[in-house]
Amino acid sequence: MIIEIFGLPGSGKSTLVSRIKDRGDISIVTLNAKREILYYTLRSFQHIVFKCVDLLIALLSFTQPTLFWNTFFIRSSKLYKAKKGVGTKVIEEGSHQNTLSHTRILRFKPLLQLYLYLLPKPDKVLILHITEEERQKNLEKRVWRSDVAKPGRTDSMQKIHKLLLELTEHDSRYVVVSSVEEAEVYFHEYES
Repeated sequence: MIIEIFGLPGSGKSTLVSRIKDRGDISIVTLNAKREILYYTLRSFQHIVFKCVDLLIALLSFTQPTLFWNTFFIRSSKLYKAKKGVGTKVIEEGSHQNTLSHTRILRFKPLLQLYLYLLPKPDKVLILHITEEERQKNLEKRVWRSDVAKPGRTDSMQKIHKLLLELTEHDSRYVVVSSVEEAEVYFHEYES
């Protein structure tokens, strides 16, 4: 079973991962060395149409080298590493998270629909959908700040998040939870 955790910045993805990472039956998927990243990026080209669309969108959204590296190489490669081995694998910030990074292009519903259609999918996507007030409080607590708090970028990310919720509403692979605690219950019930 492969579960990807998805949510806006400040929704609790990292908090959830830190709470479940020590469970014996769950492993968190990480990519460490550049060689490993390259290997799984090449493996991901088995979905050639998606990789071409992903590359095109990444290039069109290209604003800084780290964003391109994270979206095209790291996040989209985690699913292919998760497919290796057995057991429950959890991906924090996988390919679905790229939809929030490509805010200039994927804010249009038909393009987001196409991207989601082509996107190789894990068994489940756990969507952390907390209130905006809670999310803002979480962002204020962060030691580091990034451009995710910029008003224009935040508005675009929220629009994409809302569209993604709408487009996946009737797909059983997507599970929406309203708090980290509810997500923990989901993992506890899944173990049972």
